Amino acid sequence: MTPDFGEKTKKLEKHIGQQLRSIRVDKHLTQTQLGTMVGVSSHQIHKYEHGHNRISAGQLFMLANAMGVSVTRFYHGLRPLPDTALASSAASMSQSLRPHTRIEEAVVDLLDAIENAQHRKK
Repeated sequence: MTPDFGEKTKKLEKHIGQQLRSIRVDKHLTQTQLGTMVGVSSHQIHKYEHGHNRISAGQLFMLANAMGVSVTRFYHGLRPLPDTALASSAASMSQSLRPHTRIEEAVVDLLDAIENAQHRKK
C-alpha cells in the first residue's frame, strides 16, 4: 500500500467518524445512549467519531441499524478514488495472492507421485 493510499484511508476513517457524529446528533442520541444500543462505551463512540479508532464493518452495520440508517449514509459526500489508485491496489493484491509457480509445480508433482504409488500397489 502506498503512503498516499494510507493517507486516503485515514481521511476516509475520519469522514466516517464525522458522519457517525452527525447522524447521532440528528437522531438526538447521546454517545452513552448510542453506545448502550450497540454494546460499547460512550468513550468508544467518542473515539469512533473523532477517527481515533477504526470502525469494523460489523460495528458500522450495528451502528447504522441502531440509528435506522443505511450503511451507505456514512459514505455520503465522499468522492470516488481515481481508477488508477484502485487498479494499482487491485493489481498489487492480485499479484500477492497468485500462487508461486515453483510451489504449484511441486504440489502437482507430489500429487502425481502419490497417485502413481497408489496405482502400483493395486
